Amino acid sequence: MQMSLVRCTPTREWRALENEMDRRFESVWRGAGDATPAGESGVGRPGADIRETADEIRLRLDLPGVDRKDVKVSLFGDTLRIAGERREATEEKDVKWHRVERFHGRFERSFRLGAAVAADQVSATFKDGVLDIRVPKAESARPRDIPVRSEGK
Repeated sequence: MQMSLVRCTPTREWRALENEMDRRFESVWRGAGDATPAGESGVGRPGADIRETADEIRLRLDLPGVDRKDVKVSLFGDTLRIAGERREATEEKDVKWHRVERFHGRFERSFRLGAAVAADQVSATFKDGVLDIRVPKAESARPRDIPVRSEGK
């Protein structure tokens, strides 16, 4: 019986484990139904802040260089979808580009809100490259106090 030696490479194994953990945490944090692949950055995957109060869910997305008319916000049940496009500046003649790092093109993000919402009251504003979306919760999804009564009286 012949045995072969297998070289142990802990660095490679740790990197694989780290990448797997990053992938798993990313899928949890971005929410189910997020249409944007993990690992993208910039306007291709606009950064988002999401906060929740008893009355509403509020999202803010950074969209530098995007025109308001190129942004579309949609709500399907409890899933909010933001799509748009950052257009490339007009091509200039006799210009030599040394580096192009800024994203141009279409982007899309989707977020499951996880609560019943008042769809007819959702609002979105766009100012200084920041998209601000307010999603009021439906009355049935808002916390309420339940009175406690005494039995027999």
